[in-house]
Amino acid sequence: MRMLSKLVLLSTIVVSGAAVAEDSVPDLRGTWVVIGEGMRIDTADKTSIPLDTESTVVIDWQEGSRISGYEVDQKSVNDAPDPAMADEVIAGVFGPDNIVYMTDENGFRDCWIESAETMRCVYRHALADRTVVSFGVWTKQPQ
Repeated sequence: MRMLSKLVLLSTIVVSGAAVAEDSVPDLRGTWVVIGEGMRIDTADKTSIPLDTESTVVIDWQEGSRISGYEVDQKSVNDAPDPAMADEVIAGVFGPDNIVYMTDENGFRDCWIESAETMRCVYRHALADRTVVSFGVWTKQPQ
């Protein structure tokens, strides 16, 4: 009987902890402006190119610790906008310590939530013709 009561107590603690974690997940839905800088390597000629980036990300769905949305207006300030990159779908999950792990159609982001209106993210992707790494500050726009 003692074992049963210990199991009930343990399961109550685990369920309570999960509920608290779910309640502490911030609502990321909305429009985010992303300003960043990074580096691109063109694989054909093996050159490194500094990048200054701007984009808008819309997170339009969130259920608990899962999110999805899309990126629009993605461009490199140093280059012409890349139409192939517009309206890219993103998806993500919350990990421990308010870190959001996201993926898009060709890359990955690790985002640290600083407040309900600010995230700082590292982005990485590798394509056949180039690889990119960048760091950006995400600012949530007022509704």
